[in-house]
Amino acid sequence: MSNSINIVGNLVKDPELKSHSTGDFIAFTLAQNTKIKGDDHTNYWDTIYFSKGAKSLSEIMKKGMRITVLNGVVNVIKTEKDGTRYTNINVKAGDVVLPPLPPKDTSSEDQASGNSGLDDDIPF
Repeated sequence: MSNSINIVGNLVKDPELKSHSTGDFIAFTLAQNTKIKGDDHTNYWDTIYFSKGAKSLSEIMKKGMRITVLNGVVNVIKTEKDGTRYTNINVKAGDVVLPPLPPKDTSSEDQASGNSGLDDDIPF
């Protein structure tokens, strides 16, 4: 059984960059906090993401970062050889959305170099 979902959660640890015959991918786990009948509960989503940019993403994504997985394909039910059924949630991410990066603070660099940030070539 497969479904498509979107997940917002925090990275449990830094992602792992892996290789496959079809290309590179990253493997990571998201923790998603929810409330069930007033009690706190955490869902863990084991996720893989195939992408040409997998190496770059693996360097940017860090433990604790809040990310969004879009269009994830979920495989839910597994069956053991003895016929026992169990739930194992695995997600193949369609897209990964990172939070915006904070702007680079250049004010300390400008002050150290004596540059006020103003353009000296202004003609008036």
